[in-house]
Amino acid sequence: MDNHQTPADCIRRGELPRSLPIFFFLHIPKTAGTTLNSVLSKMFAPHSIFHQALTNKIGKNESLSDYIDSNPDFYDTLMLVVGHFGFKNPLVQNASRRRIILANFRDPVERIVSLYNYMRFREDHALHQPLQKMTLYTAIRELPEFRIHCGNAQLRTIFGTDNLDRVRERLDSADYVVGRYGNTSVFLEAVEAISGFRRNVEIPHLNSEKPISGVLHAHQQNDYSLAVEHLHALNSSELEFFGRMPSVVISRSFHNLV
Repeated sequence: MDNHQTPADCIRRGELPRSLPIFFFLHIPKTAGTTLNSVLSKMFAPHSIFHQALTNKIGKNESLSDYIDSNPDFYDTLMLVVGHFGFKNPLVQNASRRRIILANFRDPVERIVSLYNYMRFREDHALHQPLQKMTLYTAIRELPEFRIHCGNAQLRTIFGTDNLDRVRERLDSADYVVGRYGNTSVFLEAVEAISGFRRNVEIPHLNSEKPISGVLHAHQQNDYSLAVEHLHALNSSELEFFGRMPSVVISRSFHNLV
């Protein structure tokens, strides 16, 4: 692929995906990821796959790394992989092609509050029951399965680090498109410009919170201000990153395209 052609141009010309860059959308909970999963998968179809579909196929008896190692043609037909995984996941690290990382980034305190409410309101969520008896502040402090989401988790998912100097280095050395939550159209326009694939569907609104009668929203809890103060301390790097980011962050390699 030369500098004047997008991956979509090359596909239309008859090139195989295995000779082109591969895109990874890292779906972080409560960042409009379900909506973007849906739109991006349709944009890149039929060359896209959901991480969950792959793990369901593999089952519990084989690791993802082993599966990829034993199926050297795994990536050959793919242009996009989407799902709940991060930069350090074998899906990303084992790809020998040029990797373009896509993600959406939200104010960390707002995201964690939304995640807490979502888990409490979703009766089918694994943490629904334990969170019924915990305020947000208590959950952050006492429930490890929830706390893992509460400290610079977006940076660690997208860049594999929460050190901002290393984040800046990675943005300079790798290929990233990171959207700012609330600017979905701008993010998708950047992906369109870089990939050449077009969004031919309306942007849906998926996976929103559905309050349950009698279940308090986090901001209604007596210790909510303590929770917010604690979250600010746990997410200092993300708050700085989010505070400075424009509507979309793109790596230097894409500055002439977007």
